[in-house]
Amino acid sequence: MSTLHEGSGPARPSGPVRAPQNMAGGLVLIALAALALWLTRDLDQGTLNSMGPAMLPRWLAVAVGLSGLALL
Repeated sequence: MSTLHEGSGPARPSGPVRAPQNMAGGLVLIALAALALWLTRDLDQGTLNSMGPAMLPRWLAVAVGLSGLALL
């Protein structure tokens, strides 16, 4: 006969990192954003009235970096 205890599920990690896969994913996204920002460093961003070739990649890199930060 087996006994069922409430809360006898998988042990939750007791530390600052609860889900290592989220931390790894966040770090990868931040690294990808940093790479995109570094690769577009020589391109002209321009203004909203006259957009340059780096406007879209840079703002997408910022959005990806913020998503990675949210995962962390």
